[in-house]
Amino acid sequence: MTQDSACLACGGTLDPVTGRCPACAQKARRSQQLQSPTVPGQTKMLTAVDGATVAWACWTGLPYLARVNWYERLREVTAEQLKVYLQLHASPAVLSMASRNTELPQGLRDVARARLNEIGITPVQEKAFRRHFWRLVQTPRRKLLQHLSTPGGKQSRYDRLDLLGEITALREVQSVVRSERSLVRAFRAMFRVRVPFMVWFFVGVCVSVYFVSSSNAARYFDFATNTCLHPQQTDEPWRLVSYTFLHGSWRHLIMNMWGIILVGYVTELILGRLLFVVVFMASALGGALASLAYKSVADIGVATVGASGALAGLASMALFLGLWFGARYGRIPMRYTSGTLMGGAFLVSNMVLGATGGWHQVDHACHLGGMGVGIAAAMILRPTLARRADARFGWRAQRAS
Repeated sequence: MTQDSACLACGGTLDPVTGRCPACAQKARRSQQLQSPTVPGQTKMLTAVDGATVAWACWTGLPYLARVNWYERLREVTAEQLKVYLQLHASPAVLSMASRNTELPQGLRDVARARLNEIGITPVQEKAFRRHFWRLVQTPRRKLLQHLSTPGGKQSRYDRLDLLGEITALREVQSVVRSERSLVRAFRAMFRVRVPFMVWFFVGVCVSVYFVSSSNAARYFDFATNTCLHPQQTDEPWRLVSYTFLHGSWRHLIMNMWGIILVGYVTELILGRLLFVVVFMASALGGALASLAYKSVADIGVATVGASGALAGLASMALFLGLWFGARYGRIPMRYTSGTLMGGAFLVSNMVLGATGGWHQVDHACHLGGMGVGIAAAMILRPTLARRADARFGWRAQRAS
């Protein structure tokens, strides 16, 4: 073997096509954490492990029901398969359990212990990996899929690809994981930014204005008088937007800010900061015009304050785009179904019910005007989002998964 064809790290043979050592590349993948659902190739690694092999390796630690489910399929696993799995593919958690598994031959237990010593796992780390492994095994399926789609949290340092692949194999959710992470990649392919800066900017402005208007500083500039939307002060055009940042009570403020954070988070990721600001302001403007039109017809002289018009536009847009994405790709990723899109559906439905329920002291016309602008903006932007998703996701990304 020549120096050019040998790996300097392990002495193995280099791949003539890629120029890399397959053994070292596999070792690097085993130690790699789950960084993001958009990284190509990770889904394939998560769904490539045989569940029966994993069950055999950690048999004495499995719950009774898990043993019942796997018992008949253990006959298909040979000792050679177990040996190869323990030498090359097993995570520290399974290696630790295999070394203690009295159902395995002593030779295989020695292989697992030797592999643990080779990768330098301490007894304290073994215990932490085993605890994380069983926590994920007992996690409800929905939470497990959310965990696989959005890695992070206090235990993220234990989320190795080999360990998570074993969990998906043992739980038999390989096909679900594959489809879920493909949906997440398709959804994230439409993202233009990674941090929703403008959402927090608008929330900060609204909170600041509320506290300033409630303090002694209000005697120098009365926000309630100079920025609210009043049907008898239409000669001051800034009121068509400035009313959005003024709120009448802390309950009103909290409700609107919660809605903006919930709905605006993903909306800004998809639209980008500039377009998000345009839609936010356009929804506020549409709500203001609808409110003034209704009050002029109904002869109502009550002022309007709050970000409900802009929030209605964002919520209706999020709901429309979510339904469109579900119709196009089959369904919406769980990561976004349980958060923003369901929040948008909740808010829009409540606004519609409120507008038809005759509640007092609520500007339903403003809500409906903002909703109309949000739906119109979503319909205009839908072809652009579809082209972006196809260009950045497409069939190549599906094959890579």
